[in-house]
Amino acid sequence: MQIHRLAAVIFLLTVLTATSQPIYTNSFYGIFAHFAGNFHTGSFHEIPGLPEPPKVQYNGGSGTGFAFGALVDFPIAKRFRINIRAGFANYSGYIDTDEPTTFINGGVPTQGVFTHTLTASLSSVGIEPMLSYTLFDSFRTHAGFRVGTVLSSTVARKVEITQPGQDVFIQGGRVLSNQAGPIPSASSSQQTILLGASYTITATPELYFQPEIFYSIPINPVTDKLDWQVSSLRAGIAVMLSPAPTTRRTIYDTVTSRDTIIKQIASGGSETVMLSDRKMYNATYGSINRTEITERYVREVPRPMAKLTFEPFGVLPNNDEVPLDSLILEETIGNRLTPLLNYVFFDQNSAVLPTRYKRLTGDELDKFSVDNLHTFGTLDRYYHLLNIIGKRLTDKTLAKITITGCISGEPAEKENSLLSRMRADAVEKYFLDTWNIDRKRITVTSRKQPVRPSSEQLPDGSEENRRVEITSNDMDILAPVFTSDTALTSRYTSIVLRPKIEDRNSVREYSTQLTQSGTMISEESNKSKLPKAIEIPVPGSKINRKDPAPIEVSLHVENSNGETADAEKYVPVKVVSIAKSNSERLGTKIIDRYSLILFEFDNADIHAENQKIINFIKARLSGEAKVSITGTTDRMGEEAHNQLLSSKRATSAASALKITKAEVMGAGEDTISYSNDLPEGRFYSRTVNIVVERNE
Repeated sequence: MQIHRLAAVIFLLTVLTATSQPIYTNSFYGIFAHFAGNFHTGSFHEIPGLPEPPKVQYNGGSGTGFAFGALVDFPIAKRFRINIRAGFANYSGYIDTDEPTTFINGGVPTQGVFTHTLTASLSSVGIEPMLSYTLFDSFRTHAGFRVGTVLSSTVARKVEITQPGQDVFIQGGRVLSNQAGPIPSASSSQQTILLGASYTITATPELYFQPEIFYSIPINPVTDKLDWQVSSLRAGIAVMLSPAPTTRRTIYDTVTSRDTIIKQIASGGSETVMLSDRKMYNATYGSINRTEITERYVREVPRPMAKLTFEPFGVLPNNDEVPLDSLILEETIGNRLTPLLNYVFFDQNSAVLPTRYKRLTGDELDKFSVDNLHTFGTLDRYYHLLNIIGKRLTDKTLAKITITGCISGEPAEKENSLLSRMRADAVEKYFLDTWNIDRKRITVTSRKQPVRPSSEQLPDGSEENRRVEITSNDMDILAPVFTSDTALTSRYTSIVLRPKIEDRNSVREYSTQLTQSGTMISEESNKSKLPKAIEIPVPGSKINRKDPAPIEVSLHVENSNGETADAEKYVPVKVVSIAKSNSERLGTKIIDRYSLILFEFDNADIHAENQKIINFIKARLSGEAKVSITGTTDRMGEEAHNQLLSSKRATSAASALKITKAEVMGAGEDTISYSNDLPEGRFYSRTVNIVVERNE
């Protein structure tokens, strides 16, 4: 049935995708010959009169055959034709099945197989009326039916030993039975549905060859006694003759030539196009009847309106205007330093890296740079922990790291030592596979709870202990993340154009453009009268600071008559560099802000990991600097305890900085700066914020 459905679908699709191409309109007469693949389907136990053992069941087979005959083909509509054929068709085939059995060979039971084979000899002679549809000039689809008188309907059955190969019957042969005879109650007629396609090839105006393929779907069975049908796939060729056409086609063609002359008229008029001359004559070239047309037009175009000029001015932050001799851009260099948490956290009873940790592939790996993280928030930087360490290991080839897997004390994990190793292996695999770090540079260890665990009296503590800790023999590998970025801003808040033109009130719309080396920087338009001053914002970020070509300032206007005018000026670009840190300027003072993290749970000790930040801050404490140190905690624990702990952390930081006059205080819990729903957010909340206020 699947073959039948496929044939029907192919036939319908070819009809629905027809294109409008020239088609044959003549009639054909000829002969055809096909090779056929026959498919016998059904399910039955035995042929009446040829009894079979109970285990035998025939379920279909195949065979080959052929078909030949004569045809006539003629049109009935633009794309439809009638195709009538009469001919012979052979749809014989073989159906076999295996019967397992047991032989006694030398007193020993042996498994064997009898193969039962039915050889059907089937043929008919009949008529095949079909309707054909022309898709284009050479390709056609066909649908119809065949009604035939059965000429032959016999069957032969053979039973032989096929397994084991060496056994024979006592009389010396392998064939147990070989019988033949007519098929009982065989159908006297063959009835099928026909679907097909063909492609017509013109050899001469009278001779045509047509490769074709047909599929027949049975309507009636081979015999009324059994579930037994035969379908066929026929492929072959038809040779056809057709009377030569007696009429000659005439091709009509029209060629039109147009020419336009542009003529300027006085300003204030409207643009018009008029036909000034038209000639036409006919000519015959063989079977082509051509009409040639020549047309001439005059296009009247108003002259441009009066000359347009403007003067550009720069607007300072205090709203003063100065002549725009050059566009001054300030190149601001911003530096940012944030600590790096060297823990990777895992879900409960899992060794799969959580998706929030960023993994790189392909081109992303080659393009990765720590400087690209400049605008990222602290947690977003942390989620690139593995890439930051991988990049640093690539740059520092002598550095080594130790990866230590840990588990929590929860019942689901506390005895699962293998889980801590699997977590460490997952982190190591990323360094090996993604960053191609030499395995000899990585030491993988595992333990149960971390050396400095969080209290597991609350679920937050268990979540923090499910982690992998990364340490290194080189402090630079886990050093704070320092990034630098450059921003370009204009010294002028905007540019003001003051245009001059005759009859300003006639202008109905205007537009401005700022371009640099052909690249659009700013574009604005307005449908109104031309004002005395036009203000244009200056998007400094879009200006190319590496090759500061002049900025082209353009003004375009159009009046109520459609007349236009344009003016432009080039303004040089000057870039001034200004270095900047994580500082705020307040009058003549500079305020720097820093965060000191990596305090363990319920701990105020400052470890070596923070020494680089301590040294950096010390270098900024020259002169009469005012320092305030504020400690914070996460949400875990009692509020009063956390208040005291945050004060201890601030005091520890003041001692490490060796500051005696600092303003030291504890702020208690901080659940706003970082989400405390995640373990990394809680670790980053265990911090000391340091504000250094110094004179410029």
